[in-house]
Amino acid sequence: AVAVGMCFGVLLPLVFPGACVGAILAILIGCFTPSLTATYITTFYPCMALLGALVGIKCRSVMVMLASTLTMGAAVGSFINTNLFLCILSISRGENFIPPSTGKDYDYLITGSSQVYLGLLWIICSFISMVVLAFVQGGLKP
Repeated sequence: AVAVGMCFGVLLPLVFPGACVGAILAILIGCFTPSLTATYITTFYPCMALLGALVGIKCRSVMVMLASTLTMGAAVGSFINTNLFLCILSISRGENFIPPSTGKDYDYLITGSSQVYLGLLWIICSFISMVVLAFVQGGLKP
């Protein structure tokens, strides 16, 4: 439901792209604060969505671009590391993120900084998708 909401928020009119950006930024900030997930979602998440909706009324095109790149970055990052999708779901549910595998390949994900690593992966994938969209749209020239 989270992924579908992130995608549909970009396509709907008026305040929805801004609310989508606010919600996505709240989840992204939640990746960098692993100890605050339970109280964080109930207070900060709706405030960010409301703030994004209010900003989205004035500058809709910027919010659509930002929501598209953040959603695309989450999708691409989930293909690279499947724990990113599980981390996004855990944060949006208000739960603590626990990696499904605790084998030696995922030992670095057991620590509290695992969400920070996944948040950085999300930001990097979002930046790459923004550059690709800019090249496709003709905004940047090599």
